[in-house]
Amino acid sequence: MTVIAIIPVRLESSRLPEKALLPINGKPMVMHVYDNAKACKGLDRVIIATDSERIANVCGENGAEVVMTGSCSSGTERVFAALKSLDEDYDIIINIQGDEPLIHASHIQELISIFEMPLADIGTLAEKLMDESENQDPNTVKLIFKEDDIVEDFTRKPLNGQVKCKHVGLYGFRVSIIDDLLKLPFTERRKNEKLEQLDWLLSYIIYARIIEGSLISVDTKEDLERVKHILEAKADNL
Repeated sequence: MTVIAIIPVRLESSRLPEKALLPINGKPMVMHVYDNAKACKGLDRVIIATDSERIANVCGENGAEVVMTGSCSSGTERVFAALKSLDEDYDIIINIQGDEPLIHASHIQELISIFEMPLADIGTLAEKLMDESENQDPNTVKLIFKEDDIVEDFTRKPLNGQVKCKHVGLYGFRVSIIDDLLKLPFTERRKNEKLEQLDWLLSYIIYARIIEGSLISVDTKEDLERVKHILEAKADNL
């Protein structure tokens, strides 16, 4: 099973401008993601996909492999566009968000392990919600399990009663389904909640594993400062 990870990155960001290149402990944020992915032994290749010459130059100078794409409507679209531009073929593609600098190689490996199941076409990750404020926050996407590792639903609405989990924005796809996945129509619920995975649920079983690690998706200055403190503390303990 050959596995490639692609990190989609764009320069523009409404809440935190040019966040991908913001320095964290002397290194651009996206390079923390790239280096952590490179440490995952289950990956055969790691690529950054972008339409920004500036991001391409900075990442290239820091030793990353970069693929240029055209303008894309989503990170997933950019990942698939980058994959199609490559000469080599892969069985599994992992989409790693460029604003997850705390992602660990073990998290990526856990996602890859889902595809040891022959019926798994799409996989993702989740964390248990530890804070009720996150549960109430519509910016935190929640994941609801149907049974075992099978996802029943995703929502931005608060959860009640069930085990509360938040979605971690990493996806794995079996490459053989990508063409069909791109043909799926946009549903009203996807448009309303701005969650592309809601369309996938109508045609595919999505598998998910719960991980530990208190990941932080960097969307605000406050998120950035929290990540800096965590990484500084880790560096001090080495």
